[in-house]
Amino acid sequence: MGPAAADAADRLRTALREHEPRVPASGPIPEHTLKEALAAAEGTRVVGERGRDRGGALTPDMDDLSVGRGMSGAVHVMEVEVDTLLGRVRPTRCWAGLAVGRVYAERLARNQVEGAVVQGVGYALFEERRHDPATGVVLTDNLEDYRLAGMGDVPETEVYFHQEGFEHAAGAGVGLGEVSLVGVSASVANAVHDATGWRPRDLPVRPDRLLEGLR
Repeated sequence: MGPAAADAADRLRTALREHEPRVPASGPIPEHTLKEALAAAEGTRVVGERGRDRGGALTPDMDDLSVGRGMSGAVHVMEVEVDTLLGRVRPTRCWAGLAVGRVYAERLARNQVEGAVVQGVGYALFEERRHDPATGVVLTDNLEDYRLAGMGDVPETEVYFHQEGFEHAAGAGVGLGEVSLVGVSASVANAVHDATGWRPRDLPVRPDRLLEGLR
């Protein structure tokens, strides 16, 4: 969507210049000039599109054998407190760094990354689908039996975006939806291991599993 929106904006600027020559070819448009140009171009429509990446979306340029270049990347560093008496884990701080190239709407992107941290914490510590082995009926089918992370479970989160290195991709950026989530639960489990010496092998890291592991 980002490249298509940027392309539409470029096409609109070109269309506005046809009606108002004072519209600059690049850079900000003075407010009074923009108002006059929009009034003169009433009813004008433009359509932006995203061009196909050269060689495909995931490997845009194979000339230098850079296999995988263009894929997004992320790192999550989690700090936790572990109650070894009750077996509870409380994430306190999380640092999320994402290399996704150009970020078109930073506030929305940051919101998505912070939401992914909340979801990843829930997946790591609380959320568990359980079913009846005899009938296959899902037993955790309501918000009383299937717990989600609440405000008290959410760590203080800092988000960093690395916006360089994707100039070869269409729009100079790639998606950040899934990559902002998949590393969170692993970072929680690694932090538990670093704190206790016990390596979680199953999620969620429930108190009974933690206490059994410590024994």
